[in-house]
Amino acid sequence: CVIKENGKYRMWYTWIDKHPWHSNHAESEDGTKWKITEKPCIVMDQKWEVKDQVYPMVVKKGDVYIMLYGCYWADDKHTALGFAVSKDGLTWTKHADNPVFRPEPKNDWESNFTTSHTLLRLEDGSFRLWYAGRKQPPWSNLYFAIGTALNTEQIEEKNPKAAVLVPQQFNMATPENIMKAEVIHPQWNTYNFDIPDKMIEYGKKHNIKINGHTLIWHSQLPVFARRIKDVDSFKTFFTTHINTVAGRYSGKIFSWDVVNEALNEDGTMRKSIFLDKLGDNFVTEAFRLAQAASPNTELYYNDYNNEQPAKRAGCIALIKKVQAAGVRIDGVGIQGHWHAGKIPLQDIEASILQYSALGLKVMFTELDVEVLPRNFSGADVSQRMKSDPSLNPYVNGLPDSVQQQLAKDYESLFNLFLKHNDKITRVTFWGVNDGQSWLNGWPVPGRTNYPLLFDREFKPKPAFYKVIETKKNSDTNKKAF
Repeated sequence: CVIKENGKYRMWYTWIDKHPWHSNHAESEDGTKWKITEKPCIVMDQKWEVKDQVYPMVVKKGDVYIMLYGCYWADDKHTALGFAVSKDGLTWTKHADNPVFRPEPKNDWESNFTTSHTLLRLEDGSFRLWYAGRKQPPWSNLYFAIGTALNTEQIEEKNPKAAVLVPQQFNMATPENIMKAEVIHPQWNTYNFDIPDKMIEYGKKHNIKINGHTLIWHSQLPVFARRIKDVDSFKTFFTTHINTVAGRYSGKIFSWDVVNEALNEDGTMRKSIFLDKLGDNFVTEAFRLAQAASPNTELYYNDYNNEQPAKRAGCIALIKKVQAAGVRIDGVGIQGHWHAGKIPLQDIEASILQYSALGLKVMFTELDVEVLPRNFSGADVSQRMKSDPSLNPYVNGLPDSVQQQLAKDYESLFNLFLKHNDKITRVTFWGVNDGQSWLNGWPVPGRTNYPLLFDREFKPKPAFYKVIETKKNSDTNKKAF
């Protein structure tokens, strides 16, 4: 929006250098060279405003500047218009009852978005507004996000290549280790929030939603918790840990893996300190506590091999138990640690259908496709294999035949994901590039693995291009990644 007054041009515009977007001001003598005002003139500071501001439009009536500006609101899937006034065009006072102009649900054509507006002051002193409205897009709630697991170096943006690649390719992120209990809560009254706080800020900076991982897991527990003998003391740890960690990030984090890997391969409850001390209701209680501590955060159960029939049946029974207790559970995560040439596509599809039939969102939360030999499936970190040179055959690079098999497997997976992208809300890769993957050190330490879409130099592999082609070749009109 540009106004000419006193021989100068004044402009109000959307600043999109980083999220959240806000409104800036600039002045010019000739309309070509602009001097930007140091501070934003309108920022997000009202409760209704979420995500970003857009399209400031300014008119002047007498000595007063009047602005209508767009902003996302509600659940960030709608936009509306706010109203503000100013004496100098720099310092603005917003209307207390904003938004003053919002989508009209009764009108299908403008039921979701009110944006792109023009404001004109008429000679009689009245105003006329032209605006664009939009109905609910056909892809709304029918897309899935693409996520990655981030380590500390990547969160702190110390790796230049990762700092560029991650915001380009991913719109969700999961902390690889920093929110696990042994890291974030190492002593009874000690919490390490520094790096998790930085991850929240990283997400804000790059408009990347954060999935917390994980509140309750039998592995990577702090030493002090494993040594607790008294049931009441352990219950205090359990309750305090969830309340403190989930409570700190309430309203700041998009979702939590509330409970991780509570099941055996046959679908029965895993023998763990949580089961031993708290009984088989600990999963329900974890979700109850998380719901209270972080009421606006999505809450998930996460596991590996829970696409396999027996474990899937146990997972469904566990979810139904939580639901029957009247406790909220929003989704289920299938980790997706699979092996090249052995992707269980039929079991995966059956799981998508059966989990979504429970009213749950379905996610693939730790996706990687291993190419090295292994004599067992799954992701039980307690399992190991003895080191042997035959188990590390690709130290000097991946043969083309294996590279093509990896690409074929990812192509098959994403064709399936696209087929059901009305049920799937996220696909997260467990690492940014091959060099970061945990599979280089497990179940055999010191191996050279190649399970992801980007190589050790952050360059896309053939599998990456196959994934992109699945979207291009899709005959759906739904938005995916």
